[in-house]
Amino acid sequence: MDKQANKNTMKKVVALAVTTSMVAAPALGITTPISWDTSITASAAVSISAATWSGNGKHFKYNGQPQYNNPDVIFSGSFTLIGGRDYNISGTTKATNAGTYTVKVSGKTGGYWDTSGSKTFTWYIDKVPMSITKAPTAKTLTYTGSAQALVNAGSASGGSVQYSLSENGTYSTTIPTATNAGTYTVYYKGAPDGNHTAKGSGSVSVTISPKIVTITAPTAKTLTYTGSAQALVNAGSAS
Repeated sequence: MDKQANKNTMKKVVALAVTTSMVAAPALGITTPISWDTSITASAAVSISAATWSGNGKHFKYNGQPQYNNPDVIFSGSFTLIGGRDYNISGTTKATNAGTYTVKVSGKTGGYWDTSGSKTFTWYIDKVPMSITKAPTAKTLTYTGSAQALVNAGSASGGSVQYSLSENGTYSTTIPTATNAGTYTVYYKGAPDGNHTAKGSGSVSVTISPKIVTITAPTAKTLTYTGSAQALVNAGSAS
């Protein structure tokens, strides 16, 4: 069967016009002329409301590049339908960022098959784990009297490294500081961007050492009696 005949068959368009001016069947006992004009027309398009598509529900992994999921071919019953030819496509067929996306196919006429109805499909780009590419490291510190950053910054792919002086406290990308001599624990963790999930955490112990004080000793003065009290030494100093 050629394309046009196939198309006409599946559209199920039937036109029947019967005109009879007179039927006389004396043998059946009908002697009165009977006249009628009957026209029957029926048409139906292929429904895509229950169509299936191999890309429906498909999961891609985020890779930073555009990814495509286009319903070029769908199946409705025993019919293979071609996008753009037999139905219209709308919605998102290309995306880069992680998320949930929908594609709608809807009927059209004038293609190989005329189609009716619509169907919405869903597909996904899934987040992938981030990574801490360089963990923060402790600085070598000595007391200076001023606040000092406790660690050298870490780095991450797919997010950032955040820090806190409390394991269950508030984390931020600001590196913690301290002033007084002592030992501190800096906690860190990976903070993902919108296309990644969190991964990586740890802690670093950091010590601010006391400052070594240099003392300049006092020195004796050369004194002569004056009748009054006199300071006996030149003052020492510390630095």
